[in-house]
Amino acid sequence: MVGFRFLIALLSWMASTTAFAMASKSEDMTVIPPSSISLSIEMSVLVIGGIIVLYTAAGGLWAVLVTDVVQFVVLSAAVMIVIPLALDDVGGFGSFAQQAPDRFFDFFNSEYTFGFFLAFLLYQTVYIGGNWSYVQRYTSVSTEQNARKVAYLFAGLYLICPFIWMLPPMIYRVINPGLEGVAAEGAYIMMAQRVLPAGLIGLVLSGMVSATASKANTTLNLAAVVFANDVYKKIFFPGVSEKTLIWVARIFTVFFGILTMILAILIPYVGGIVEMVLSTAAIAGGSLFAPLIWSLFSKRQTAGSIVTASLLSLAVSLFMKIASPYLLDIKLDRFWETALGVGLPLLILALFECLNDQQSYPQFEHIGQQDVQKDKEADRQNRFGIKVIGVSIAVVGLGVIILGVISSKGLTAIIVGTIISIGGLSIWRAGRK
Repeated sequence: MVGFRFLIALLSWMASTTAFAMASKSEDMTVIPPSSISLSIEMSVLVIGGIIVLYTAAGGLWAVLVTDVVQFVVLSAAVMIVIPLALDDVGGFGSFAQQAPDRFFDFFNSEYTFGFFLAFLLYQTVYIGGNWSYVQRYTSVSTEQNARKVAYLFAGLYLICPFIWMLPPMIYRVINPGLEGVAAEGAYIMMAQRVLPAGLIGLVLSGMVSATASKANTTLNLAAVVFANDVYKKIFFPGVSEKTLIWVARIFTVFFGILTMILAILIPYVGGIVEMVLSTAAIAGGSLFAPLIWSLFSKRQTAGSIVTASLLSLAVSLFMKIASPYLLDIKLDRFWETALGVGLPLLILALFECLNDQQSYPQFEHIGQQDVQKDKEADRQNRFGIKVIGVSIAVVGLGVIILGVISSKGLTAIIVGTIISIGGLSIWRAGRK
């Protein structure tokens, strides 16, 4: 039954990406990203969001983990096809570097200063270490050694991939230097529309949907499980059955999914996705995650000090962002906004570190021999998941090959699709052993 629900969830996601690929075959596409298909941005959010909610509620954590892998493959395939064509469009990397505006490759500028970089680096450290979505990945593997491998692989990809993924919009900046503001957030798809035939644009759209879905489904699954277990069960209904709890988690998934879709529709009205992400990170990132990370290494923090640090720093950051520009005529720039959001909770925690006495906490107990039957069931599910991942990746590769065959500039797509298909089949064979 778990396998059936999981397959339904995966097929739902694959159907959505296929629909985008087919939709892009229309030749009357415009250059404006929201109009890349014949749906308004609001309707697009509702359709994509509905599919994400459907497969997350149906398949649970397994669906989230496996579709994340497939989504990464789709996104990577789209990028690997766009980059060589984009570079060829501007005459190669050398020509791209020569045509770039002055100081284009500088790491810092007047808005994103070295100070902002340090503050944002500190935010990223506590965010990645304390965000339950990432922690969930470490706890989804069989051993501590595998969890370390997850961390090392994540760190390597996190360091390399942004330089690769950001090349297409950077190249488009050279082609269209007048693109600014919220419109600049559509540079990626504009570059794809410029160099790709219609069919392959659908693959890029699918990759962008995949990147969005990967983050959304993880957060939805996490929020639903937390509220179902820690709120509904522990506070209101301690004796609830496991079956009922699963349905409650699905209801929470739908609820948070609807809330997320509403917020997504409102993003263009608050300055665009970049402003939304950076402001949310500055306001909430440090307040929510820094106390959690600190408490792992300290014996002087209590539940009261952790909650106080979170709520107080969150309240101050919200006040400085929303009310201060109107009441005090003070508007923080990007650096001070991020520095306040990350630095204030650390300062409050340091104060409690000096004031509190050393606490006594129970020690973690090493888990001994596991139940043999549970180990067999876990191994069976793992092998099933690996085989589904392999087949899905191979199908994605086949789809890329087909798009390359029917497209006028499809040689790169055929090569990328062949590599993906071979990799998928290799994973499938590994799952059979």
